Amino acid sequence: MWYDISSNSKIRRLEIFNLLPKVSSSWLVPEWSEFLGRLEHLSIYSYGGDNGAGWCTNTLPGFETFFNKLPDTLFAHIKNLTFLKFVAHHDGLLEIAALQLSSENMPSLRVLHWENMTISPVLIKFLNRYTKTFEDFYIRHCISLCAVLEDTDTPTGADLWKALGETNSRLVRVRYQYEDPPPPIDLFDWPAYGVEASAMSEERLARLDKTIEDDKSLIIWPHTDLNEKYGNALFLEKGDDNRKYQLLLKEVQKRREEGKGVYGDTEMDD
Repeated sequence: MWYDISSNSKIRRLEIFNLLPKVSSSWLVPEWSEFLGRLEHLSIYSYGGDNGAGWCTNTLPGFETFFNKLPDTLFAHIKNLTFLKFVAHHDGLLEIAALQLSSENMPSLRVLHWENMTISPVLIKFLNRYTKTFEDFYIRHCISLCAVLEDTDTPTGADLWKALGETNSRLVRVRYQYEDPPPPIDLFDWPAYGVEASAMSEERLARLDKTIEDDKSLIIWPHTDLNEKYGNALFLEKGDDNRKYQLLLKEVQKRREEGKGVYGDTEMDD
């Protein structure tokens, strides 16, 4: 199948559904790299599922290794790509180290759609290096694995918005969407990651609930571990995620009003 697709010299847009974590021999021939080099629009939906007992595909041997190697088998060749959409399966969310990205591989990228992924240091570094072409970022149902405020190694939502605002001078559209209903803010009634449940009293939770009710612009950014409960209340109370996000939205709105970028170009729509 892959060989037949790569033989078509007219294809500029490719959508891959249920991408199995298995390298094809067709990816190793020169025709494949030449085909990828012609693409301008690439959407990937990875395979996912569970065994009925809560074990998801991202726990299977070789799953993350396959995505670790995508820079060699796929990303290294997409030099003319302007649009990249990567949607991990809800039952196969990709962790921090799984998907490696490099701005050198996609020098013309303008639009990035990120879904069911973690906010990783790799992603932050990737976005920081796109200062000339990157204009549109859409993120949906992504989480930070920073589960306690003292964890400084794993990026938070605030780190993501700060990176986008400070380095991407051409960014003119940011869209963020999480699941409906939104993620819970409570820590549940047990200790997690050194934060006792008692640290978030019922009174504090009630105050946060009222804050959310009064301010519809607030976003509950999910901070968690893939195998544990949410710790969103502490981050919501701290407020950095929402402050940085609102600052970024104001900045991109200002850029649109100044006519920067090509906001509204049909190529930016996904």
